[in-house]
Amino acid sequence: MIKALAVALALTSVACAFDPNRHRRPARLLLGANTRHFTAPSGSNVAFRDTTPTVMTSSHESIGGTAQFTLGASHHTYFGGELETGFLNGPGSSTAGAYGVFGIDHPLSSAAMVGAELAGGWRTVRYSIDTPDVDKMVLEPRVRAQVWLSEFVTLAATGGMTLGEQSVFMGGISIGIHSTELGVYK
Repeated sequence: MIKALAVALALTSVACAFDPNRHRRPARLLLGANTRHFTAPSGSNVAFRDTTPTVMTSSHESIGGTAQFTLGASHHTYFGGELETGFLNGPGSSTAGAYGVFGIDHPLSSAAMVGAELAGGWRTVRYSIDTPDVDKMVLEPRVRAQVWLSEFVTLAATGGMTLGEQSVFMGGISIGIHSTELGVYK
C-alpha cells in the first residue's frame, strides 16, 4: 500500500508542473526529515515477576523521511496527503504512516509565512524485529513556519503532537517546491 501511495504522490507531483491552471490552484511538494518521541504509557501491564517487559515500558525516538503534497484552496487554505517512513532507536524497528492533511497559511511578509494544519490517518510502528506491528488511526495538529529561499522554493520547520492516550511529539524540517512564484501563494 505504501508503494502505491508513493507512486501516486510522485505522478501527481509531476503532473502538477504541467497543469495550465496551476496559478489558480497552487500546489506544493514538501520533502523532509522528522523525528518523533513516543512517550511510555502511563500504566504498565508488566507483572511483578516478569523478566521480559513489554516493548513500550520506556520512551522511544524515531527518525524518518516525509513527503507531503498539497493543493491550495481559497483563503490561504490547503489540503493534500502525506507519507512518512522511518525507524526507531532499536534494531529491527520501523515506522510508517499515510495521512490526509488540511491546513491554513498566513503570510508574515513577502518572504515568510506561518501556518497550522491537521493531519489524520494511519500509522504503524514496529518496536523490534520480534514484536508485532502496532497499527493506529491518528490525529495530529501541527504548526509550521516557512521562509522563501527562491521564487519557487521554501525551507520549513514543523512541530506537532499526536492526540490520544499515548503522546507522540513530532518535529521536522523540509524543503518545499511550489508551483507559484514568491508571494503569489493565496
